[in-house]
Amino acid sequence: MDRAYGARVVQVEPKFAEDAPLGYPTDGSSTGGQLATVPKAPWYNAVTEEIRNAILGGGIKPEKNTLDQLNRSIEARLKTLEEKIEKTLKGVTDRVDKFETFPPGFIIYTGGFINNPNWLLCDGRAVSRSGYANLFKAIGTTWGAGNGSTTFNIPYLLDRVLWGSNWGVGQYIDSGAPQIWAEMGCDDRAGDLANGAAYRLRQGNINTSANGSDGAPWSYFRLEASRCSPVYGRTNHIQPPASRAPVYIHI
Repeated sequence: MDRAYGARVVQVEPKFAEDAPLGYPTDGSSTGGQLATVPKAPWYNAVTEEIRNAILGGGIKPEKNTLDQLNRSIEARLKTLEEKIEKTLKGVTDRVDKFETFPPGFIIYTGGFINNPNWLLCDGRAVSRSGYANLFKAIGTTWGAGNGSTTFNIPYLLDRVLWGSNWGVGQYIDSGAPQIWAEMGCDDRAGDLANGAAYRLRQGNINTSANGSDGAPWSYFRLEASRCSPVYGRTNHIQPPASRAPVYIHI
């Protein structure tokens, strides 16, 4: 829609007179002497300009013979409004999530993987010290110094459990179990029967004769479970049952 009326137009915008009466239009009355309302140039101009300004406000250029411009203008404004609302909500969400709910360095386990830029999977990766300045300020190089200058490591907690402690933070502890071992002595006439975790520690002959000659042979055997698996003897504790879950750190 544009300013197109056909014949007899002027180039000066018509205005309502200051004393133009306010009220509602009427069809008039032939018997009551009430004349019908007659729209004048300022009224046509006002309606046209209201619609035209609405079209322009939506970023659309008014055209004489196009009749859907007001609708397209409304749709364009709604889209712009929606984008502003989404941007505002995201900004609010980011601020709440980042500054008001969880501090940098906060670690959580979740029931499934999450897709949120404010949380990093604890996979030990090296990340930028400047790009993740708040996280670097919180944990520093506790979990690894990265390349030593521009990066640092986030915790590597995959296939691991956290052990609460007030010292040694960032230390990785290997799984293990206490050593299992035993010694035994036996008559060795039957030969060396040690196998698996057991082995011959030492052997000799029992002195049984009066003239000092050697008597029956003997052996000491030791049982060490670490000969079957290096897990045994590595630590002084036993790994408890556990379940797997993704673990994230807040930036």
